[in-house]
Amino acid sequence: MKILKYILVVGILLTLYITEPMWRVYKTTEVSQIDEKITKQQKERNKLIAEEAEKLRILEEKFGKKPSVAYKSRVPEPLQTYWDRSLNEGESIYEDICSRLEASTNGWSTTCQYKIRSKKGSSGLQLETYIIKDGKVIR
Repeated sequence: MKILKYILVVGILLTLYITEPMWRVYKTTEVSQIDEKITKQQKERNKLIAEEAEKLRILEEKFGKKPSVAYKSRVPEPLQTYWDRSLNEGESIYEDICSRLEASTNGWSTTCQYKIRSKKGSSGLQLETYIIKDGKVIR
């Protein structure tokens, strides 16, 4: 019985010795390749964001602040104001949608398609390009 206890203790010690690399905690300070790639991509992203912010600042100095746009139709606020002033009484614009605002040589440019509803009926689909500078529509 005494020998059986010794064999059992030796078996446990042998098992611990063999499995030691699996359960032992190692201190590592090396950075994995994935962490290096993530850090590199984050630096590139920050650089691109800074470049875009600088371009936007320069364009806003040149053409005025970039106009805010409606959520779904992307119609800029100055253009909506222009349409409200230029339409005759009883006319309204519907099914309007505009392209994204882009910087052109003269100002913020957008192309819009829309229909005009009047007392007599509706017009066909119209497609026009508008230029916005300093918050005002320039055709």
